Amino acid sequence: MMTISPMLQSKILKTKKRLSNNTWQHYCVFLGFFSALLVASFCLRISAMTAKYEMVTASIPIMSVPLKFPAALRQVGEKFGQIDQNSPVIVFGIHDFVFGHLKNFTKDLASDTNKHRISHEDGTPQAANLVADLKKWHEDQQKLFKIKNPGFVILLPQDSLPVAIILQVIQFLKGSGLYSKIILGSDIF
Repeated sequence: MMTISPMLQSKILKTKKRLSNNTWQHYCVFLGFFSALLVASFCLRISAMTAKYEMVTASIPIMSVPLKFPAALRQVGEKFGQIDQNSPVIVFGIHDFVFGHLKNFTKDLASDTNKHRISHEDGTPQAANLVADLKKWHEDQQKLFKIKNPGFVILLPQDSLPVAIILQVIQFLKGSGLYSKIILGSDIF
């Protein structure tokens, strides 16, 4: 029988200790726990999400705070015109733009003969077509009925439209040069 030298025995013992002291085991357990937690959080988020988003109305409490600058109460904005029955109105719907005079939307709402409609193409608002038709419409109103363009328009977007799209249409209308002021209304339709 062969005897192993003490030096070789100590090297074998150190190797066994090093192999048995597995530091990766703790890391694997830690990584596995957090991967399972990540998968569970994604599953819970997917199960809690709805496929349909809706707008929720909320009442925001307003506290009265005294003004520190009473001169702000005396400031008056510039006058830009008067809203009357011949003021232009644009209703920005999900499927189309509808425009006409204010009287056409208040007195005879159901009639389509006194309003102009521009449909969206593939869900995209056709703001360029709207501006072109508005220019032609204002020219016709000036020639036929002597109704001038007041320099402002009332825009009534539907509540379900994204704010970003409404802002793009407002910028397009302002950039067209037809209107210097755009009055934004809501909760009408």
